Amino acid sequence: MHVQVLFDTKGKVHALFHPAKEGNAPRLELRPARGQRVALLEVPAELGRLDPRGLHAAVSVKLQKEGPRLVKKKR
Repeated sequence: MHVQVLFDTKGKVHALFHPAKEGNAPRLELRPARGQRVALLEVPAELGRLDPRGLHAAVSVKLQKEGPRLVKKKR
């Protein structure tokens, strides 16, 4: 499963959006502010069963050379 993620340069997630699979569904465009980025990222398998609120609380973005990656937050 993929989600659109709005995050900052420290990897903090500010918003998640689950894109619809239907072609005629409404669209949402996240617009990053200065110091933020938007990317379509894969949800880690172990977090795939969480509801949207739980997923938002459980993840951060790991910034790496290959590109950003959604990871489980370290507590």
